[in-house]
Amino acid sequence: MAGAAGLTLDYADGSANQYRVVCGGADAEITYTPVTPLQSSSGSYSGGAPWRARLAAGDGRLVALLGQVTALQRDVALHAAARSKGSGACTLTTAAGTQSFLVAPGAALRALDAALAALR
Repeated sequence: MAGAAGLTLDYADGSANQYRVVCGGADAEITYTPVTPLQSSSGSYSGGAPWRARLAAGDGRLVALLGQVTALQRDVALHAAARSKGSGACTLTTAAGTQSFLVAPGAALRALDAALAALR
């Protein structure tokens, strides 16, 4: 995963569950913080159990995820103008700065959700 050291991805899925991917030199730490029923607008939704994982920097799942995020960042046709239920919110932080963008609901967002879930 060349060039990813120092990269942080903060992502809120379409239900506001939070993922954080922090890439160090040799590995990355992934944290999932789900919405709880107390936080949900319905009072009953739960995003499940929180979890953490640590992956080697060269893990193919991590490399693929970062490629997906970069592609989503560049493809403005997939961006949403405003945060709405079902859209995804990404913030990428690197030594060069921070960029935030919204991803509209659709196949690309579902693929990103699946890739993040697979890191568990």
